[in-house]
Amino acid sequence: MILFVKHWAKRRAINTPYRGTLSSYGYVLMVLHYLVNIAQPPVAPNLQHHNPPPHAPTVAPQTCQGANVTFWRDERELTDLARRGLLNHNGESVGALLRGFFEYYAQNGPMSSGGGRGFDWGREVLSLRTRGGLLTKQEKGWVGARTVTQTTTEAAPAATTAASGNGTGAPGSPGAARKVVRKEEVKEIRHRYLFALEDPFELEHNVARTVTHNGIVAIRDEFRRALRVVRGVGRGGKEAEGLLDEVKTEEGGKEGLVEAMKVIHGLGEEFGGGTAEA
Repeated sequence: MILFVKHWAKRRAINTPYRGTLSSYGYVLMVLHYLVNIAQPPVAPNLQHHNPPPHAPTVAPQTCQGANVTFWRDERELTDLARRGLLNHNGESVGALLRGFFEYYAQNGPMSSGGGRGFDWGREVLSLRTRGGLLTKQEKGWVGARTVTQTTTEAAPAATTAASGNGTGAPGSPGAARKVVRKEEVKEIRHRYLFALEDPFELEHNVARTVTHNGIVAIRDEFRRALRVVRGVGRGGKEAEGLLDEVKTEEGGKEGLVEAMKVIHGLGEEFGGGTAEA
């Protein structure tokens, strides 16, 4: 199902972060959220909140950089439960799950599958580490766009200098000394929360920060279109559109790419000039 959704997103041109849409990793998290928290019964357990059987040994809490990373990791027990059909009680087909997935993200009203409602793009944050899979943007503090400055230090190509003494310090000779030059680069990064998707490994990172206004409009439109196409299957008549019909995007040349990058990262005009010369 994950592979299908990634292929669908690519065909529909909503899988290009540098053009304001979402990365493949983002779509993976969206599918996992649906399978773990929305599909009933869950297709996959949340191993951080899943209750091991009574006879299983107690798992000692584990933390990493202040975050609780404890999860049920007994592979033998998990395999045995899966073999006996005790880990996953969901009997829906992949097609039914796919329809539910598109419906969940297409609208935020009650779902036709019974119980629950669709995702609220304006108020909610997808969070795989949270019981239930959702937080609010207010809880995360992800309520407005902001620009942060990030400084990175990189090792520039080593410079060769002449060695003293025997005169064998010509560039490239064994006697030449190599001087490592470190270069600092300051970048401005634009954080947007139009679509909020918490990285389960780096909780303060919004995987969907590259999604611009035009990007989120395109993504939501495609989910609505996908649901419309799926609902129309089997109703007779000639299908006017296919779920995987390819969208041809205009590349727009270097200038178009520069403009897209400026919008995503919130950079000034100097970025455009620097990139055009690179």
